Amino acid sequence: NIARDFNGGVYLYKHGDYELAAKTFETILVKYPGHSRTDEILFWYGESIGQLGRVEAALSTYRKLIAEHPESKWLSRARFAAGRASMHLEQYADAASLFAAVVAEPSADKDLAIDGRILLAECHLKSGNDTQAEPILREVLAIRKLPADKRLEAEFLLATFMLRAGRPQEAMPLFARVAERNGPHQAEAFVALGDAAYSVGKFLRSLE
Repeated sequence: NIARDFNGGVYLYKHGDYELAAKTFETILVKYPGHSRTDEILFWYGESIGQLGRVEAALSTYRKLIAEHPESKWLSRARFAAGRASMHLEQYADAASLFAAVVAEPSADKDLAIDGRILLAECHLKSGNDTQAEPILREVLAIRKLPADKRLEAEFLLATFMLRAGRPQEAMPLFARVAERNGPHQAEAFVALGDAAYSVGKFLRSLE
């Protein structure tokens, strides 16, 4: 039955067998068209083919869920996943609109909404809309009990904005904090800290 098949697909996905998981979910979609759990099946199908590197097909799957199931409890997760896929394809304007929708959704999971804000700011930075990123990142950093990994991510992006905006003295303490912690941006923060220090040094020498 569909519950057994679906649970089997999720089991395969969570154990890393994305190819077979994708085939399982695809078979369910064909076998049970219009089922009440179609939205959930579409989400996991998108996740499975995305893990296989079929990013454009995954994005189309998430968009199908969003368009055809606007009341789905999976809507926020589908928008978030579609935003990540759009970022991967360097479609930053589309990604930004998807993350903005996640942030605006009252029922969105708290952690998902925080991640949505961070990625929305990153999309603005990648698309050259730098000034739109700063207030979003400051809003994230003002959240009480913000998880450490999310704080470091937001601080790194804010420091990146500040350095690009010609504000290296403000960027330096943020880069320093990120450089002190093991994480995905540690090495980048070390390099950026040097760049910021060099910029400050050049400015100070210009005043002599």
